Amino acid sequence: MMAVTKAALSKLLAIIVLTFVTIWLSRFTSISGELSLIWPVTGMSVAVALVWGRLATVAVGMGMLLWAAYQWLSPSIWPLLFAEATVPGLLAYYWPSRWTLSSNRALSSLANFFLRGLLPGAASAALFGTLAIAASDRYPDFHVLDIAAFYWVTSAIGVLLIAPLLMSVCLQGLHLEQNDRRFLLQWFGCLLPVLLLSVFASPEYRWIAHYLFVPMMVWASLIASPLLLNLLLLGVSVLVISVVRTDFNSEVADNAAMAEVIVQLVIMVLTMQVLSAVSRERQNMLRVLKRQAHYDQLSGLYNEMGLASWLDQQSSGNGTLVILRLEQINNLADLLGLEACERIEKTVAEEFSNWVPGHYARLWRGLYAAALDMPIQQAESTLLRFYQQLDGRAVCNDHSNLLMRPSMVLTSRSSAGSVELRLAVDGLATAANMTGNRFSRLSHPEYAAGNRLENKALQEAIKVGLRDREFVLYAQPIVPLQGHSREPHCEILLRWQNSAGELVSPGDFLPAAEQAGLMGSIDCYVIDNLLLMLQREPMLALQFSKFGINLSGSSLTDPQLPEWICQRVKAAQIDPTLLCFEITESQVISNRPQAVRLLDTLRELGASVALDDFGTGLATFEYLKQFRFDYLKIDGSFIKELSSSAVDQSIVRSMVSVAATLELKTIAEFVEDQATQDLLENFKVDFAQGYHLGRPAPLSSWLKLTQVNHKQSAGG
Repeated sequence: MMAVTKAALSKLLAIIVLTFVTIWLSRFTSISGELSLIWPVTGMSVAVALVWGRLATVAVGMGMLLWAAYQWLSPSIWPLLFAEATVPGLLAYYWPSRWTLSSNRALSSLANFFLRGLLPGAASAALFGTLAIAASDRYPDFHVLDIAAFYWVTSAIGVLLIAPLLMSVCLQGLHLEQNDRRFLLQWFGCLLPVLLLSVFASPEYRWIAHYLFVPMMVWASLIASPLLLNLLLLGVSVLVISVVRTDFNSEVADNAAMAEVIVQLVIMVLTMQVLSAVSRERQNMLRVLKRQAHYDQLSGLYNEMGLASWLDQQSSGNGTLVILRLEQINNLADLLGLEACERIEKTVAEEFSNWVPGHYARLWRGLYAAALDMPIQQAESTLLRFYQQLDGRAVCNDHSNLLMRPSMVLTSRSSAGSVELRLAVDGLATAANMTGNRFSRLSHPEYAAGNRLENKALQEAIKVGLRDREFVLYAQPIVPLQGHSREPHCEILLRWQNSAGELVSPGDFLPAAEQAGLMGSIDCYVIDNLLLMLQREPMLALQFSKFGINLSGSSLTDPQLPEWICQRVKAAQIDPTLLCFEITESQVISNRPQAVRLLDTLRELGASVALDDFGTGLATFEYLKQFRFDYLKIDGSFIKELSSSAVDQSIVRSMVSVAATLELKTIAEFVEDQATQDLLENFKVDFAQGYHLGRPAPLSSWLKLTQVNHKQSAGG
């Protein structure tokens, strides 16, 4: 408490002494030797009130009284002088800020400061000062309104010059930065010829020097700090007044000169302060824009441009480049909300950047990068531990079923800089498509980037192929094994005959289509074209009694697909019993509500439903009890080695037994030889499909075969 009191008393004493010295120095800014053109008391009162609070104005008032005693002024006017020194600060302190220039905060602050200091501050100082002069009878020849007007303007100049300078000293101290010192030397170099003109030029041309100060102060407003600018404004103002003092002798001339000088100083100071505020705000905006261009606003790390610029500036490329991505980040944003997702990202960014020293960046949502100085052999083991801590972690306590699913790739840095950053980001797709541990090391990221570009080009070509109907429907027969002679089936497959005339198999284009989110469009393409062909060529129903159509996971999650299928089937006037829609076991497990809705709609329509790839999912038999299927397609992994594997034989027998209990017909895939077919017949499997029984062929060729058989039957 004692330390605080001593500090407060020291501050008050400093204000008192500074007020007295400033008032005494203001005598040198007077033309007549008595009245100052720069009256500093009001500016000091406003400044100390805004910086240190309203009680600090008492110290300014005490400094004013000390000066009054030094000047042997009548004690009867001391209360007016005290009020002149304290009331402007109090009014400025309580005066509300009303001007808001949203595009320029520095200009808004300056405008509010002028509003406080020039209106209530200078006006109240003029009021009490005029009353004090009138009470002293020192200027009986001047009208009281003339005194008030003069007092108001000189107090306003004091506010414009003294208050900003004192506030700058409080904020910045008396320390000039290196740039300010360098600029000051240049500025004084230009000031020298102006001073020579002011001293040695004849009086009729000396006014030119006054206007030469204007471009110099404009230069200072654009370059100098607020402290240096306010010092220069005060110095130039005193210099201008000093030049004017030497040129006038008569009282009339002095009065006219005072009016002219006051107007010039007010215009110059106001203009330079406004110009400086605009310039500072522009520089602040440029700094903000520069930071925004190189730094991520959410995490505070570099953004893509910032890290790329840093990499380009490095002369040596030794080190490691790391790319980390949070998979399914958009799903997290949808489930938890954008604000919660951003908190998660901020936490991950902080952990990632604190794990190993280096330069880190958040490239965009859920994607991070790091440039490490350590070699990749050393970084790999360290980052693997971080990856293992992150992988499988619960996203938040309220959603324990939502887990982190990161992907991370490491590659050695080279002199390529930002180019290698882009290659590493492209190479992340390699890790993202890996199963299990999605932590990998890329020896040649340029190859991965090339593959990614090829994949993108393929995806665009698929879109064009769908538009131009380049995809061709194939059919592979599904042969009855248990005397179902009237129920030959087929599975509709897809081939792509691209613009070059090449036939592309599904394994070459379906993965790219799935990554691009095109599987739903491909499913609709197959359904639409099959219905159109059945409508145009009803004889196809003589060849096959069921047409199996595979539905992807994207279609299963499409809420509009069931109604769309119903509308298309009814519009084509096709018997819905010809259609059998196949969905995989994993799709049913991961999208249970959508699967239930789809199965119910399709069965109400009259179509059949088959469970594809049976045996590869989880809780298989449980889901068979819950969902209504017509066919069970045994996955080919149990059929390929059936003739030589007792385990596969036992599994297939159990599947057939369960299917018979549930009144489901079974279909075995990948039947490649007669021995396998014979075993399936003995196991009571209903249908078989594979190259041994029939290879896929264009649906149009099966139509021609049907037409030939029909003609032969008719001729016989």
